[in-house]
Amino acid sequence: MKPQLLKVSNNLVNSFSARRDNVPYINNRWHYHAEVELIYFKKGSGTQFIGDNIKRFSSGDIVLVGAHLPHYWKFDNNYFNEGETDHADVIVIHFCENFWGSHFLSIPENKGIKQTLEKAQRGIQILDSNRESIASIMEQNLVASGSRRIILLMEPLLEIERSAKEKQLSSI
Repeated sequence: MKPQLLKVSNNLVNSFSARRDNVPYINNRWHYHAEVELIYFKKGSGTQFIGDNIKRFSSGDIVLVGAHLPHYWKFDNNYFNEGETDHADVIVIHFCENFWGSHFLSIPENKGIKQTLEKAQRGIQILDSNRESIASIMEQNLVASGSRRIILLMEPLLEIERSAKEKQLSSI
């Protein structure tokens, strides 16, 4: 099946999007987009498809998906049953790699962020205790404003860079 190009909606107030989804059918299709995606499954389970990798996802999982990498999260059937008490709770941040300027990632201090975004071209699953810190920062980003939002985007990327346990998901 050919992935569909998804246009991530951006508003004129913010340079990147951070949102909470509480329904399991948001972007419920095989798709890709120009933005990098950082996703935290606070609550939910199902099957994730990232590039040529297929595996289960569950509550607590955090994944960084590079720009143009096809992906899809199919929630388990119980999330779609009428009267079901299980609800999804997912935080998603979409950003363009160059939203902070074309030279930002080229400065020496940002070498680690640049390498993290390069590795994200294959998808990165965070597997260690950094997940709790990253999740907390992502939650804060939902309500932050101004320059604080940008700082709260860089911090999870730095945590991923320092992560002792991560797994690249898709083959080259």
